[in-house]
Amino acid sequence: MKKSLLTVLLLLVSMAANAYDFMVDGIYYNINDGDSTVSVTYGDSWNDMEGWIHIVGLYYGNVEVPQVVEYQGKTYVVTDIGSCAFEECGNLRSVIIPSTVTRIASDAFRNSGVRSVSIPNSVTEIGNGAFTQCAELRSVTLPERLTVISSSLFESSGLTSIVIPDSVTEIRIGAFAFTNLTSIFIPAKVASIGNMAFLACKSLESIQVSEDNQFYDSRGGCNAIIRTASNYLLTACDNAFIPDGVVGIGMYGFDNCEKITSVVIPASVTKIESWAFAQCDMLTEIICKATTPPEVSKFSFSYEKSTLYVPQEAVETYRNTDYWKEFGTILPIGYQESADVNGDYVVNIADVSIVIDAILSGAFSSSCDVNLDGIVNIADIIAIIDAILNQ
Repeated sequence: MKKSLLTVLLLLVSMAANAYDFMVDGIYYNINDGDSTVSVTYGDSWNDMEGWIHIVGLYYGNVEVPQVVEYQGKTYVVTDIGSCAFEECGNLRSVIIPSTVTRIASDAFRNSGVRSVSIPNSVTEIGNGAFTQCAELRSVTLPERLTVISSSLFESSGLTSIVIPDSVTEIRIGAFAFTNLTSIFIPAKVASIGNMAFLACKSLESIQVSEDNQFYDSRGGCNAIIRTASNYLLTACDNAFIPDGVVGIGMYGFDNCEKITSVVIPASVTKIESWAFAQCDMLTEIICKATTPPEVSKFSFSYEKSTLYVPQEAVETYRNTDYWKEFGTILPIGYQESADVNGDYVVNIADVSIVIDAILSGAFSSSCDVNLDGIVNIADIIAIIDAILNQ
């Protein structure tokens, strides 16, 4: 048994590896191709039995990366923050990056404790997931020459505010997902926004798109991002509404809008994708104005939680259409419960007839008192007619 444990220990030690070429003043470097520039890297790592690499986070406190570094009589220019350089450094607080750096590689600060990063305008590329899971990070000033906000760049970080530079043309999948952003402004040059770029940003209160953007808009102050050419709504927040003319609501469009209680879906909408209204726990009223039920999936809504209101002439159609019929209650738009004298969830001439008969016979129940004034008379008939006309 002792021999077996010793063997495993020796194997693990043998798999430990230095990921750097040299270290100066507590910062680790790799020499780049060309032999005159270096990348900042992590100190140590080790491979487990399944081949996974585990970073040993050695940086802590406040780190200032120099522009140049000397080692064994040679001077190197620092041009890159390497992949995983500060990953898992839980005690890291701030990093100042010099103006000689042009690239921050993928996962560079992943799951670190960094709270502040000074990124110079010389940086033109920031890799996927560079700030993923940085829970203490609240705000970052992105460089003015950045053109791509990479996939999962700030996913699950503590980010509360961001200014997207005017130079940005692309925001990739999951870039700001699961952050605490309170507002978003999409500048004019952004031509591509990836799926789930703003997924589950529960604190969002404002979404705006530059009026000069040719590809996306937030028409009428709708607090949503709409793909202009296709009239497809991609991302919304608690304060959003769906403008007339929108034809589709994208996957995760209103996902995690936890404060929204009611939504009006205009007649122009023909498709609502999966999870469009997922995790909308307070959503209890959905008004769909389309006479033909839009295409939906099993997961478009939390059907059992909401009451659906649709045009009077389409009630039975919705009640017999797949997935729409999963709503527990489907009523006509403008439905007035007090005017539904016979309790069949439809306000029509049958309810008028019941009240007339009650007045003529002098035998009536409290349900005939439509206007709730304690008297059953012609005023209740007028109230029912008004309810019918307003449907």
